[in-house]
Amino acid sequence: MQAITLSSMGIVFVPILIVSLVAVIIGFLKKNLSNSIYRILIALWSFWIFYYLIPAMILQNAGLTAQLSMVANSSFSAWMKLYTLSFANFLYSVALFLAFPIVMYPFVYIISPFISVVILIFYIGRKNITQVSLWADFKVKPSQFLAKEEKEMLKMFLALLPFSIYLLTTIIQIMQIPEDPLTLGRTTLGWFLEIYLMYLLAFIISFHLLASVRVYFQNKFIGERIRDTAFRTILIVSIILSTLSLYSYIIQNPETLYLLLFFSSYYIMTAIIFIMLFRFFEPASAYILVKIISLIKDFRAHKDFFKTLPIAIVLGVVLGVAVLGYYYLIVIPISIQITPSRLLTDILLFSNPRVDDIIYADLILGLSNFWLYFDYGIVVIGALFFIRKYKTKPLHILIPVYIFRELVSLYFPPGKHYWITSVFSLALLGDEYVLFPRFALLEIDFGFLEQNYLVKSVVESFLLVFDAVGLFGSIIILSIIGYLHMKDVVQVTAKGEARLKRILGWMHRPNGGALQLRENTYVIPIIKSKEEIELTEEEQKLYDFVKSEIPKVSEVKEKSLLPPEEIPNLLKNLWTKHVFSFLEEDVYFEIPLTRLVGLYVVMKDGRGVYSKSFGKVEVGSELVSGMLSAITSFVKETTRSSDYLRLIDHGDIVLLIEYGTYVFVALLAERETPEIRMRLKGFLKEFEQRYGDKLIDWTGDLREFTDCDEIVKNYFERPVI
Repeated sequence: MQAITLSSMGIVFVPILIVSLVAVIIGFLKKNLSNSIYRILIALWSFWIFYYLIPAMILQNAGLTAQLSMVANSSFSAWMKLYTLSFANFLYSVALFLAFPIVMYPFVYIISPFISVVILIFYIGRKNITQVSLWADFKVKPSQFLAKEEKEMLKMFLALLPFSIYLLTTIIQIMQIPEDPLTLGRTTLGWFLEIYLMYLLAFIISFHLLASVRVYFQNKFIGERIRDTAFRTILIVSIILSTLSLYSYIIQNPETLYLLLFFSSYYIMTAIIFIMLFRFFEPASAYILVKIISLIKDFRAHKDFFKTLPIAIVLGVVLGVAVLGYYYLIVIPISIQITPSRLLTDILLFSNPRVDDIIYADLILGLSNFWLYFDYGIVVIGALFFIRKYKTKPLHILIPVYIFRELVSLYFPPGKHYWITSVFSLALLGDEYVLFPRFALLEIDFGFLEQNYLVKSVVESFLLVFDAVGLFGSIIILSIIGYLHMKDVVQVTAKGEARLKRILGWMHRPNGGALQLRENTYVIPIIKSKEEIELTEEEQKLYDFVKSEIPKVSEVKEKSLLPPEEIPNLLKNLWTKHVFSFLEEDVYFEIPLTRLVGLYVVMKDGRGVYSKSFGKVEVGSELVSGMLSAITSFVKETTRSSDYLRLIDHGDIVLLIEYGTYVFVALLAERETPEIRMRLKGFLKEFEQRYGDKLIDWTGDLREFTDCDEIVKNYFERPVI
């Protein structure tokens, strides 16, 4: 077995280190992009390590000997050829890596909303689906919420690893599948890794989406409850049962250990990349779920969706012709000249390719992937142009585009399928052996499916769905991501007396072209105070009304107490003065506000420290602190539980409790929500940071906490849902 020398390390790591250095510099110079850049960089490193390096190490340890691909003198040109190989490998790595966000993950995010709807109907019944409300955030979801969601997802992925490996071993046993690439030169389960993991991710995301869009039913946010229950059940079953069964299988079949390691490395890589890119894709999937539920609740309200359908079909035809022309004029002529199919046999796992052939193959295969992404780019850019031009949505232009995609595929019928892995090769430069990884291809063998018609039907169904949704799903997801990031697509939240409403839509800004006022257009104030600009008396009245209501144009005419015939001109005048903007609704949410009753801070020994009432009825802090101490002690004594009591649910009122180092805080509220719990934790943390020194030896003087109202104001003055 050849060792990895310092020269080998240089060959392997130089390209990605250079790219990482450039990314870090850009992130340092562009602070607003740094988080996104670092996430993509972590995802790329994960792919490079788990897909490019580790498989080669596993196969080498399993007995695959590195073959000699180059013999030359230790000259500058010879070393440059190896570094050229390294950069060609890295180019191909990037091309393969991009398949995850461009091709594979969009499949996850396009089918998971439909699974979410099925799950929701299962929990609440088909007839009740029209009674649910939603509260999604497409623009400014707090980073602490995102971090918590990512943490929960990562826990799920890691917990499901033993279950996934157990499922793999079960398939091998039941189907008697031969899986030994070292002997056979092909793989049977390469397809299983990708397809299975994509469906698994879709299943997990479908539960997460119900919590993400805050599904609200019968005065409760049931989305969080459904997700938490499902995740908790999966964790218990996967960790306990699957781990024991997997251990037993490895003891009986030690020769398959390397295969399980290979699967595990691919699984971990997929999970890390998925988590790193989760923030970019999740809003698009949530948007689709919102649209599906809105369509189910009121189909007639979406009739405007079809007004631009003729233009969409024409655009789809144009884009389809553009894709066909791109293939006929560019791809086919180049393909004929370079004949990439000939190269596949040169880089198979058990051949002995020269370094020149490896470089050539990496460049050709990498560029062919980039050609595919360019194909996607043509359609996505066309979709975004259509969205911006006609202030519409990206969904319905894709049917004709998909038809043309199928026409293109008729000219390129599928051939053999290959699974891409990596192996080690050797170069002898003078007296020095240089070990380096390279990509290699394993032919995927579907022959075992012919033995069982039922299994064949199931597998082909999953593969058919994956292939059919491919381009279609990618363009939808990527177009929605582009749509949600457009400057003129904004999200506005407004507070009423007892409800909170949120609108996502197109903003008609001043100097943004001609203004066409529609009755269902929302009027949005864009200045903080009317003193910022000189207004007439009528304009001031209109400004005061709009600021408090965020109304539609029709509501302004009905409720503003101004002459209806003057309102259009007043609105346009205030628009040109940069006082108002107008919002064309795409998505509308309305949710009842949560009523807060009282906040109580209590020492661990039961003494009341601070209390704040949010309503007309005040509850004595001594009564609450005594009750909490008694209940907590009772629960711990009777159940012998080491955990603390965190919630008391009394139907129409709940008591939320959080514990710190010196005190615990209790909040009486109408219901528990993740947002209220997060604010309560934040309040407790800041309270102990400010008063920690006083709490250590507190004498009972309540005057020491009189300025605590500032902390309460920061956390609980804003509307709570």
